[in-house]
Amino acid sequence: MNRTDDPDRGPDGAVERGCDRCDWYAVESSYAALVERYQDHLREAHPRLWLRT
Repeated sequence: MNRTDDPDRGPDGAVERGCDRCDWYAVESSYAALVERYQDHLREAHPRLWLRT
């Protein structure tokens, strides 16, 4: 299982990803849902990363 790099796809088709800056981890049924959830996490937990230029 890969929790920090590109999302992994499990045997049931779910995609998963973790944050390399904290213990956040998510599993979603689609890549689009996972990206949205990860972006929400970055905005809330790591706003400086979200706002980097």
